[in-house]
Amino acid sequence: MLVFLKAAKRSKKYLGWSLVPQAGVAIGLTVVADSIIPEYAPQIKAFILSATLIYELVGPFITKLSLKKAGDIVTVG
Repeated sequence: MLVFLKAAKRSKKYLGWSLVPQAGVAIGLTVVADSIIPEYAPQIKAFILSATLIYELVGPFITKLSLKKAGDIVTVG
């Protein structure tokens, strides 16, 4: 799939790590799970929200690091 992406090879290499803090869809899917399989919804919500918390805490750092390694940002100072 990334073969067709018109981006530098370094950018493609670190693209996945840059997407770590994107958890809004996962939270939305817990609402869908509640309506489809309500017997497992509490466990699904607990798991997804716990993972989201971890991703949102470490995600910005990982994103910044991956963008720096890809050469897409430069920090000053």
